[in-house]
Amino acid sequence: MSGYLADTSVFVAAEQQRALGTPPDGDARISVATLTELGVGDYIQHDWFENSVTATRAHRAFCLSLSKEFPGYTDNVWGITASDSQKGYVAWGGPPRHPAIDGSVVPAAAAGSLMFTPDISLPALREMHRRFGERIYRRYGFTDAFHPTTGWVNPDVIGIDLGITLLSAENLRTGRVWSWFMGNAEITTALTRVGLGSERTKSERERIQKTKQRS
Repeated sequence: MSGYLADTSVFVAAEQQRALGTPPDGDARISVATLTELGVGDYIQHDWFENSVTATRAHRAFCLSLSKEFPGYTDNVWGITASDSQKGYVAWGGPPRHPAIDGSVVPAAAAGSLMFTPDISLPALREMHRRFGERIYRRYGFTDAFHPTTGWVNPDVIGIDLGITLLSAENLRTGRVWSWFMGNAEITTALTRVGLGSERTKSERERIQKTKQRS
């Protein structure tokens, strides 16, 4: 897996932080942008919201650990998840390190965690926009990927990256994506049947309020 919120059972560590899984990719990122309570009452009693926070911080620390080799990674320019590269599509991420990592930055990696870690994700997006401007931010928003030192910018628009950026931004602003999605009876019924929904209503309100306070 290349995303940092993926729903696997592999533990990874970075900067003495532990997170369940490796960075989100595709469906894994969409799930945490819509489901608010993936951790309530699951079989390992894991808090998936806090896992997302920890995993994002671990991923940023991982990128910074590569800065001697790839000086383009800085406090506010970081993020690696599945994307195009100068050599084509790569399902990269970390930790652990993917062998194809070449210093490219994928803005959606930081943007996909806006609702979890606004204190580090929002400054990252602002810094990328400030430093690289229209080279990486165009009609539809941030490019899929770019290389901060070679000047390469992916010319393609990737819908799943733009999608997770929009969903995460709205959850940070209002929590409405979570509220609207969790308001469907089919979702709450499914969560209850698999043992995840016993405290959904109370926990959902608390989670959304916590997100608003962080913003």
